[in-house]
Amino acid sequence: MRGGHTTRGAAEWAALALALAAACSPVRGVPDGGAGDDDDDATDAGTVDGSVEPGVVTVIVYGPDAQATADPNRLVFFHAPDGTLVSTRMLDEDGRATELVAPGGSVTVLTAVDEGEGSFTYVLHTVVGVQPLDTIQIGPRVPEPSWDQLGELVVNLAEEAPDAVNHELRIGCEVVPLASGENRIPYQDTRCTRGLTPVDYLVVARDDAGDPVAYSARLGAQLDTVLAYRIPLALNGWQTDFDRVRVKLNNVPPGVTGLSPEVGIYRRGLDYSFDFLAPTPVQGGQDVDAEVRIVGGLIDRLQPRAQLVYGNPNAPAGFGFAARNVDATVRDVTLDLGTMVPARVTEATLLDFPGPNSHLDFTVVGPTDTATMGMAGVTWRLDDPGGHTTQWEWVIAFPPDLSESVPLPDIGPNLHPSWPPPSEANLVAAIAGFMWMTHPATWDEARQDRPFEVVESGGLRPDLPLGAELGFTIGGRLGDL
Repeated sequence: MRGGHTTRGAAEWAALALALAAACSPVRGVPDGGAGDDDDDATDAGTVDGSVEPGVVTVIVYGPDAQATADPNRLVFFHAPDGTLVSTRMLDEDGRATELVAPGGSVTVLTAVDEGEGSFTYVLHTVVGVQPLDTIQIGPRVPEPSWDQLGELVVNLAEEAPDAVNHELRIGCEVVPLASGENRIPYQDTRCTRGLTPVDYLVVARDDAGDPVAYSARLGAQLDTVLAYRIPLALNGWQTDFDRVRVKLNNVPPGVTGLSPEVGIYRRGLDYSFDFLAPTPVQGGQDVDAEVRIVGGLIDRLQPRAQLVYGNPNAPAGFGFAARNVDATVRDVTLDLGTMVPARVTEATLLDFPGPNSHLDFTVVGPTDTATMGMAGVTWRLDDPGGHTTQWEWVIAFPPDLSESVPLPDIGPNLHPSWPPPSEANLVAAIAGFMWMTHPATWDEARQDRPFEVVESGGLRPDLPLGAELGFTIGGRLGDL
């Protein structure tokens, strides 16, 4: 099914920057069993009262099917606060590993992927600043979509909307252009549709400026097995009675050069947003007051949000994002960007690499006290003369008080099986993404839901509580390796 996401700018860059990540979500709690652990008394140790005594840290790793099981291609490394390797563990049959770790230590999960023909990819997830009794959950908590074709949508655009030059079908964030007459469109289980049946759909008509001028919606279209799994979607006539939501953006952070207000429209957990305002040129401290059109009858809840651009819009130096979940009846929302959008990173440098003292230093602009979590994604690649490629993809989650440097645990030959590279090899390094996040939960009480979920969806998950807020900024560039 053709289409794209409804969110743009910062949200798309966030998803791209951290697409390699499954998740690193520390959850406070008492571990419920050892895994791959040689210490029978491990579960009796550990405190959360600020002591420096080591305590049990539990790691649970989920595969692409959101199941936690043993995996011979994964290793778990537990490190002391100074980066010293404490132990290396395999996952048990429940996808768990435990170890005694001192407060402020770290956990790294390495996944080896054989790409064939002598090429490998090593994917790493590190959580820095763990505490005794932490449970670190890594990997998707919701299964990936099957991408199976569930049926065929048959849309007959017999009558175009007045003043419209383009028509599009929306099912969640899937966007499919429609031509006059009959349109046959595969209906698949994707992240946008989630394979939901019956099907709710929205057809939006736009004028030559791209603005929506009319819509036609239908809720509860059934999958018709008699017609070879086709879903005939009959337009219910064109309507122009858009509702409007006023979005006010206050306390714009310094350095922001563009703002794009949006309103997410959620139904059954799918985002049907369709009216976006072009980025508005702004100056630091300048407020924005805008209106966004919505289809009122389609809504379970709303998500007013704003996307920010730092620097030259044609070559941005960073992006920001802020969102809040509100009730479907709300029509006037103010977002305080001064508290919702955390500081941004302007540059980063990977130092003393590789080795036991490797660390990622970065420069922060603005206060970090609003952030609840920091994230960094670094990738590098080694191309040898024989045509083989080894790629490393590293995602690090760390508490906000670690504001200038992230230690990278040394896992030796597991990370660099052929280090140092031959002199004729080509080494490429780049920072894939560096961000601060705010979240309804604090670092010490992070939700079990993977934090990247809010990035991939372009905003807050719609099932989070009303009033829940999120903000993040993305930026940074890696110096020479």
